[in-house]
Amino acid sequence: MHTVSSSLIWLVGMTYDRMRDYEFSYIEDNVGKLNLVAKNGISKPRHGACDIELINGCKIVTKSADDPEGLGGAAPDFVLGCEAGQFPYDVYLWLRGRIAEKRAKLTMSGTFSGAASWYHDYFKMWEVPNDDDARSFSLPSWSNLHVYPGGRKDPEIKKQERDLPSDVFNEKLGGRPCTPSNIVLPEFRHKIHVGNYPFDPNLPVEVCVDPGYRAPGAYAVGALQYKEGQLILIDEIYLPNYTSEDMVLMVHQSPWGRSVQRGVIDVAGRAHPASRSAIEVWRDDGDIQLDSRKVGEEDGINTLRTWLKVNPLTGKPKILINHTCHGFIAECGGGPSPVNGGGMWLRDPNTHKPIDANNHITKALAYYIVNRYGYSTNRPKRQLVRVY
Repeated sequence: MHTVSSSLIWLVGMTYDRMRDYEFSYIEDNVGKLNLVAKNGISKPRHGACDIELINGCKIVTKSADDPEGLGGAAPDFVLGCEAGQFPYDVYLWLRGRIAEKRAKLTMSGTFSGAASWYHDYFKMWEVPNDDDARSFSLPSWSNLHVYPGGRKDPEIKKQERDLPSDVFNEKLGGRPCTPSNIVLPEFRHKIHVGNYPFDPNLPVEVCVDPGYRAPGAYAVGALQYKEGQLILIDEIYLPNYTSEDMVLMVHQSPWGRSVQRGVIDVAGRAHPASRSAIEVWRDDGDIQLDSRKVGEEDGINTLRTWLKVNPLTGKPKILINHTCHGFIAECGGGPSPVNGGGMWLRDPNTHKPIDANNHITKALAYYIVNRYGYSTNRPKRQLVRVY
């Protein structure tokens, strides 16, 4: 018998009973058929944890998300989260901590129907390059040819598609999380807009700035480069309770800070809430000139939506987003917010007006595009140029 890399495997579900009756029973049946169970190697009480010991010494134990203390003990070599969309977010964080000691793998499975919002967020974030070195995959119901022999064209699948609203069908059977219908920027898609687009030291950088005066909120600075006819949001600084003085320092300490010469700020940056306006701080402390102009809210939204649309001739949108820009991605509904209380930019379901929250970096980018390129959807009026 070959040695195995996993000597302790956790099966984690919401309750011990659920794990015993389903996932644990499936494994028990399969390893039994393969004669892999050690003598007296199965413990399956009516209540509490179950475990199986295999003939190679590997042990499989059940854990319950309802019993956080039970998630302690010896560190696992592999963790399988079952119906993980039902886990509270703190359980996910706890599991992340438990795999750290052995650099173990964590695999989570489950449906999006009724899943917690964090599960939706991480699925979207992990579809593209990310800092977690994680990957997400979607398996629609019709990929199970044992249940649906006809695959996508199976009569039962087609019937469900006719009977269910499209968003419910996509989430319940298609294995895709549903985006709220009242999101402000519905054109955003991870697979289209987000990727690995790092800072190019050979190109100039401009910034778009939202001072974040509203609370709760964030002071947002986006770093932009124009490369091969493509505007790219290469990075962002997205922090709550920071002043303009703080952010200027943060920019200067960033890898791209020395390449910044100018940018665009929300027109509110002209105001003097205390002594100096934000524009004056950026000019005096950072030697960065920020332009501003009044932009109607819906005008800015529609312009940004146009830039997010895919050009049918090139197959690309007019703007791309580096995967490090978590604030922008969150405001577009594509992942967890980097600040407490943050999230996606939504419209009021009754008035359909944009809610003035979670719109810091998205508004800043809209103001930047209008200021630099105008409202036209045609070729940009001017490109970024290096100032020597």
